Amino acid sequence: MKLILVTSELSLMNEIPLIREALDKGFFRIHVKRAMMPGTELVAMLSMFTKEEHQQFVVHSNYEVAEEFELAGIHLPEWRRLKYPNVGQVSMAPVVSTSFHHVSEFEASVSQYEYGFIGPVYDSISKPGYKSNVDLRSINPLLKKKCVAIGGITVDNLSDVFNSGVSMAAVRGFVWDAKNPSDAIKKLADKVQMLKRIENE
Repeated sequence: MKLILVTSELSLMNEIPLIREALDKGFFRIHVKRAMMPGTELVAMLSMFTKEEHQQFVVHSNYEVAEEFELAGIHLPEWRRLKYPNVGQVSMAPVVSTSFHHVSEFEASVSQYEYGFIGPVYDSISKPGYKSNVDLRSINPLLKKKCVAIGGITVDNLSDVFNSGVSMAAVRGFVWDAKNPSDAIKKLADKVQMLKRIENE
């Protein structure tokens, strides 16, 4: 099981040390979702991390910084994926992921990407009213290794995601909306370690 931490769309207090804590605790990647952030601010943010840490970052906008900082790559929001079906048209940086909201679209297009977000799997925490509409069990088993479950992911339902055959999940609201984000990160990391032990048994 791998975890991806998606940033809040707004800069938050203690965000940098919390992102570093997530990386230290074994989170697979950090997705920087800041559509309204000026490129200069994103550069300033990324400058706070090491070159090694940059290799775990993916940006959802300001794609030029992906090349400048040699990041893991870029993420295409659904609207951009639909506008540019040829991923080579978007950026010289690797296009590692995109977003889907329907299983049929995921199964038809995810092969072009390292992985694809699909959701909401559960009712969203960060987007009130954004209701669950994806059943992970209905996804072609051969494609589940490319699937990242998103939407309402918490430490309490991570086992269900794992048991569905999906091995990656993205979290956002469970961390950034928590009273103690550091504690939320620790609980998630501990749960992933437990699931890895089960997987290896």
